[in-house]
Amino acid sequence: MDTILIAVAVVLFVAQSAALKNVKTVSLRQNLLSTSLSSGIIAVALWIWSVIIRPSYQGVTLIYGSLFGIFFVITLAVYYFAMQSGPLSYTSFFFASSMLIPAIAGLVFWGEPLTWNVGAAIALFLAAFYFITVLGGPKGGKFSKRWLILCILTWACNGSLSIFMNLQQHYLKDAGLPAESSQMMLVTFTAACILALAGSAFPGRKDGSSFKADAASLKSSVLPIVLVAVGTGGGNVLTAYLTGVVPSSYLFPVVQGSTMVCLTLYSLLLLKEKINTSGKIGILIGVCAIVLINI
Repeated sequence: MDTILIAVAVVLFVAQSAALKNVKTVSLRQNLLSTSLSSGIIAVALWIWSVIIRPSYQGVTLIYGSLFGIFFVITLAVYYFAMQSGPLSYTSFFFASSMLIPAIAGLVFWGEPLTWNVGAAIALFLAAFYFITVLGGPKGGKFSKRWLILCILTWACNGSLSIFMNLQQHYLKDAGLPAESSQMMLVTFTAACILALAGSAFPGRKDGSSFKADAASLKSSVLPIVLVAVGTGGGNVLTAYLTGVVPSSYLFPVVQGSTMVCLTLYSLLLLKEKINTSGKIGILIGVCAIVLINI
């Protein structure tokens, strides 16, 4: 059953990234408004569930859920702009390889043993980064510094989401309390909706476009935004649940690694993106690292 849920989560995250690529925004304000709308859709669905079920809420769920929501808004913003600045296949690699962060955190903070395959996988990921960022640019050159910075921020911020999820689950498990995965996601997306909406009140376009005009411009992206909400909400709820029943050293590599592979195939087959030899080698090395870390 867990394997099926992991597969569904992967499909949902692929849908999230594919739909996000089609959300047409040209400014930070529009990006925040689209994030607020998709987060609001998820929050409303979870609030309806909460009213019907009336679950309990621990203080730790409120804290880590809020932190998750804040970093989620930041992650989605930088990931979006990274995708707009470079090819989806390479950008998604940084997004997926953020699994290194919870893996290293497990070694440093949670006393997990450093096995040979984990160490070798980390080394392979470093090699993959080199092939993609240094050798994988157009005609062997480098990508823009802006794209690289955005990808690094995407890597760091997305990895931190797994940390918050793990911390909440470990705390409740150690205290002998039931998991509150759906409750945490309710707090997360409520906080994300409010934060993104509040942030959109400040930045605007250089041409002086109004808040109303920016909001109206998103009408053409309503369907992709709804699909982003379905993929984001469903994928994160499933992952939050699985965090409590599947070891993180297995869960996050499989989910994020499989998402990366599927998005690469999507970009090659459907988007017709051109990936040079070095980029393909880098992605292949990354896939090998994902397989190795699960041995």
